[in-house]
Amino acid sequence: MPESAWVIVERDLIEVAGEDSAGYLQGQLSQDIESIDIGNSAWSFVLTPTGRVESWFRVHRTKPGSLVLDVEVGHGAALVERLRRFLIRTDATVAPASTSPMLRMRSTAPIADLAPAEAEDQIVAVVSWPGIHGFDVIAAQQQIAQIAVGLAHQTGSLDDSHDFQMLRIRGGVPQFGTDIEEGSLPAEAGQAVLDASVNFTKGCYTGQELVARMNSRGGQAPKRLRRLKGRADLAAGVKVVAEGEVVGTITSAAGNCALSPLKRRVEPGTMVTAGDVPAEVEHLPGDEPI
Repeated sequence: MPESAWVIVERDLIEVAGEDSAGYLQGQLSQDIESIDIGNSAWSFVLTPTGRVESWFRVHRTKPGSLVLDVEVGHGAALVERLRRFLIRTDATVAPASTSPMLRMRSTAPIADLAPAEAEDQIVAVVSWPGIHGFDVIAAQQQIAQIAVGLAHQTGSLDDSHDFQMLRIRGGVPQFGTDIEEGSLPAEAGQAVLDASVNFTKGCYTGQELVARMNSRGGQAPKRLRRLKGRADLAAGVKVVAEGEVVGTITSAAGNCALSPLKRRVEPGTMVTAGDVPAEVEHLPGDEPI
C-alpha cells in the first residue's frame, strides 16, 4: 500500500447564507452545525423523514452567516433542491450548486504541516479517518495548480488517482453515490462514518428517529459496508458470492483492495468469491470489536 497520495478532483459547492443559515441547517442535517467553529468543517447526512440517506457531504463554517457544503460532483443540484424544500419564513438562502476543483492529500502518517494556510479565497479542511490523515483544499483552478506544484516538490509525488483510491479503500472511507447511495441507511456505512457525520445528542432533525433507534440497537442494518482483501486484483461491479449466494457487489476497488456493501450475515473473516477471485471479508477501520 502506498504511504501517501494526492489527487485533484471536482466537487459541487453550495453556499447557505443568511442570519438563520446555521439554525436552519441545524434542523435539517444530522451534524451539530451550530457547534462548528468558523474555519472548521464536519461531515453530515441529510435524510428523508424515514431516516434514509438523501446525501452525504461536508459542511464548512467559512464566516459568520455563511456555510459552504461540498458534495460529490453531480450531486449538488439534488442537494440544493432538498435544502430549499423547507425554506419557509427563514432568513437563509441556498445558492445554486457550482463546481470547483479540490486538491485531496492522504497519508498513513500525520501530514497537517503540508497543508497550505487558510486564505480568504480558499477553504482548507483537515482530514482524519482511522489510520488515514490528510487535508482537502478548495480554491480556484490557478491556486490549486500552484499548490499542486508545491506539493509535488515537497513529497516527490504526482497526482495519482490509483494510489489515492487504494488509501481511501484501505482506510474504509466510502464515496457518496458509489459506496453510499441515496436510499441507504446511515448505519450501513460503518461506525467511522456515523461518528464523523451524526450527532446523537443534538435536538431534532429530519430522519433522526430511525438513526437514533438503529444506533441504540448496535447499528443492525440489513447490509454493512465491508472491506475485501483479494488474492488477486479486484474489480468494481463484480458480484460477491458466499456459500453459493450473491451477497453483494463491489462498489470501489484498487489493486487487491475493495469496498462492498454485504448482507449482514457475512461476517469479517468469511472467505468469499468476487468474480473469480477469492477474497477475505474484513472489518472497516473503526468497526473492529474492542
